[in-house]
Amino acid sequence: MQDHTISCDEAQRLIVRYLQGEPCPELTAHLARCEACLDACTDAALRIPAEVRVPRHFREHVLARTLAATPVARWQAAEYPMVLLAAVLFPLVGAALWLSGALQGLATPLFQALARPEVLAAAGGMETALLLLWLWRMVSAEA
Repeated sequence: MQDHTISCDEAQRLIVRYLQGEPCPELTAHLARCEACLDACTDAALRIPAEVRVPRHFREHVLARTLAATPVARWQAAEYPMVLLAAVLFPLVGAALWLSGALQGLATPLFQALARPEVLAAAGGMETALLLLWLWRMVSAEA
């Protein structure tokens, strides 16, 4: 379909400049009446890559806000000393018991017990229950 002002061939040549921001009232009038040229203009506009300028420090800002909003961040801030204490004490107590000889007699029966599937399944069930309890606590603390 052709317009009285410009032809479809001329409209096709003007589309690129039009999309770059050059005013062209003849093309605007033609696009209002010609579906084929309007489709060509839309396709050309969709092929132009969007120019996005990301502000400086955007990544750091998003990460800081995301981490501050998570229950894990609040948990770490509130219970960090207890976690640190547990992380230091458990290996120390275990090493002291092992070196004292108190655990050496338990090693063989312990390894034999852990080799049984029902014991491993029970341990996995307990770990899952503890994990679910911890997750429930984090979600309920957020609400």
